[in-house]
Amino acid sequence: MPLARALTDTRSPLAPRFARWATAVAVSLAVLAPRPVPALAADLEAGRRKAVACAACHGLDGNSTNPTVPSIAGQVGIYLHWQLLLYRDKRRVDPQMAPIAAALSESDMADLAAFFAAQRPAPPAAGPPDPARAETGQRLAATYHCDDCHGRDFAGREYAPRLAGCRASTSSPRCAASRRARAATSTAP
Repeated sequence: MPLARALTDTRSPLAPRFARWATAVAVSLAVLAPRPVPALAADLEAGRRKAVACAACHGLDGNSTNPTVPSIAGQVGIYLHWQLLLYRDKRRVDPQMAPIAAALSESDMADLAAFFAAQRPAPPAAGPPDPARAETGQRLAATYHCDDCHGRDFAGREYAPRLAGCRASTSSPRCAASRRARAATSTAP
């Protein structure tokens, strides 16, 4: 008798044992399966009120006019929340952000991230892109497989920021640091 039939045929002596085993496995998996952690409910209006403190650098709606400060409007919410957490926990170092993030609660971070994620990013500065720089950017993005994390349209994903429309002056240093970190931990020859 084939094994599959021996395990499922009610006349087989193996069937009751298999049924008990299958039930035990199913129950174990149900009990041990990771449960999704519920996200903090974010309050956009609370985020708007809290974002007033961010306006001096990032702009009221998250669109910074300072070329050294990233625009965070329309950025991926989970990514923004994670960055605030990294600043607060001193795992990402920045002399301007550290003291601000140190005072934020989880709820504050969730509200701010949701507010800025809901904002519309300002269009890139007027003027046609430099063809040589655009070609270099496309080549580097292909070489480093940037779209694997940031998406084909570079709009970002939960774990990776939006790059589309971002200024090179604020995204390039982070990209370079990310490449160095990956190279340092790579096991590839």
